[in-house]
Amino acid sequence: MSETTASLDQAFHDLDANVRAEEIIARLRDLESSCTDPRDRARLLHARGLALNRLGFDALDDLRTAADIFERLEDRPALAETWRAIALVHNWRANAREASLALLRTIAEANDDRPSLARAMLETGRLGIEIGRPEEAYRFLARGLAIGATELKPLETCKARVNALQALVAVGETEKAESALAEIDPNFATPRLRHLALLERARIALAKGRIEDAEQTLAEARALLPADDSENFSWIEQAHAEAEAHFAKKDYAAALERIGKVIARYFADDLPGREVGARILQAKSLDQLGRREEADATLAAALQQAIERQLSSYRGMVLEQFAASGRTPGAWMPGAAPAITTANSKDLYYGRETLGGGGFGSVESAYDAQNGSKVALKHLRLEAIYDVAEQADRLHAAEMEVAAASRVRHPGVGRVFGLLREPNGEALLVREFIEGKTLRDAISQSKLDFSEKLALLANLSFALAAIHAGSVVHRDLKPENVILRDNRAEAPVIIDFGISAIGRVWQGKDAARTLVYSAPEQTKAGWADARSDLYSLGLIAYEILAGRLPEAPEPGLLGIVSGARRSKAVAQELGSLRVPPAIAALVTRLLAVSPQYRPSSAQDVATAFAAAKREI
Repeated sequence: MSETTASLDQAFHDLDANVRAEEIIARLRDLESSCTDPRDRARLLHARGLALNRLGFDALDDLRTAADIFERLEDRPALAETWRAIALVHNWRANAREASLALLRTIAEANDDRPSLARAMLETGRLGIEIGRPEEAYRFLARGLAIGATELKPLETCKARVNALQALVAVGETEKAESALAEIDPNFATPRLRHLALLERARIALAKGRIEDAEQTLAEARALLPADDSENFSWIEQAHAEAEAHFAKKDYAAALERIGKVIARYFADDLPGREVGARILQAKSLDQLGRREEADATLAAALQQAIERQLSSYRGMVLEQFAASGRTPGAWMPGAAPAITTANSKDLYYGRETLGGGGFGSVESAYDAQNGSKVALKHLRLEAIYDVAEQADRLHAAEMEVAAASRVRHPGVGRVFGLLREPNGEALLVREFIEGKTLRDAISQSKLDFSEKLALLANLSFALAAIHAGSVVHRDLKPENVILRDNRAEAPVIIDFGISAIGRVWQGKDAARTLVYSAPEQTKAGWADARSDLYSLGLIAYEILAGRLPEAPEPGLLGIVSGARRSKAVAQELGSLRVPPAIAALVTRLLAVSPQYRPSSAQDVATAFAAAKREI
């Protein structure tokens, strides 16, 4: 066996053992020059794709390139494993259609290779869990275990048995679940698998009304978690199970406190199935506390996610919850956004005054003839665009701004009232008019004291948390898109949802955005989600505190490998400016190159800034 082959084998072993993905990527980068053999090159891309996926970066380019190489080499087992990895990427984010197609390709390539066929069955079962079909999931998992009874590695078998346990608990088969729990061999269970098994054991106890047993089991599970890594995803799964236990004890306030953080992380990681399930628990807790309007809002967000991601089973669960609480979802159904109407704006708005130009066209202030309120009118200038496709893109962006902004009601988020189509084909976006200077002007003038800066950052973070709670990703957060209402530092308002997205979104290399405030995963084709907004927030925070932007991370894989060095430099620079250590550490985490090391939610960031403000 060559040294390169041995190193690649070690990389796959470390992936199974949950070694830090950055360490694996760094070693693969050093190994890249020695991978002259096509098979070694394909294996390196396969391993790197899996590591990149764990960090929240795009993994599909590497995996698909690896699949192409294996196909040319006619290495069917390796090709099947690579397509299974592609399915895993889609599976984790409940992209059911793409995951299903990848799994079908896996099965086709597996042919008579029983281990590959068994693994494809197991991955299909995991997909079933993520999209809310646990009964079907259990059948696939049981079949995969049967096919691979003697061929699968002990760790693979153990993981599949834990997944089968999860499926049985989800469908309420508590007796079968207890039998499945007894079949898990602790000798081959990693700490993570033991933790997941304990969470399901606690859920079995809750289903049987044994609350004390459940709490004891959850304490055992908590003891397995790394004490110095609260961002570890296992802590979120722990919090979800603890919220269920609090609900069972009728401690609804405690359940609500825990499930809110869980929802924020599920949204940030783009786990729509899990988010919907957590929102249902949140709605039940809110109902029990008499906060019906908030319960309706979170169920509406859950229903939107289920419909947009085509999660029919979860859609049914949300509708069942609406029915169980004695109302129908009619008033909260997705699509209840401001109207897109056709009319002559001269009949609706008067007293117009040009304010300036924007990315899409000029902006005017005006008064609404119906109620006298002041609004901002953004002209899209469609008549000046010759390219029909570009016209359609600009109109779609305006429609997205209407859809995205309409999901959020918060004093720190600029409202969008509707999209008006003129008889001549021109279009106007009707927004809330906000009196005040932009955050860019405030930074340039350097007149804010430290207390004002913290108040600004706290409330800006609270506003961003409200946006994310509506399952919206802004994608273009920058000082120019923040207005200080009435020129008050403590009243920032986020505007311009022109390139926003509902849920996690794939962003092409040529996507519209402001590069200097974009997260590393946005600067090339890749996924953009709530954590991308948090990076932009970190840049704004650094600029407010230091008066300048930090050094940009190195591009591509080099930036990931050198991420720790850059974080240390950012922390040292803030410390040299006498920024309090807690705030310096928070901003440093916001600016982490890898999304998984950023804070889990804007709400947590806001709370930290607000706490620092109170301590001054």
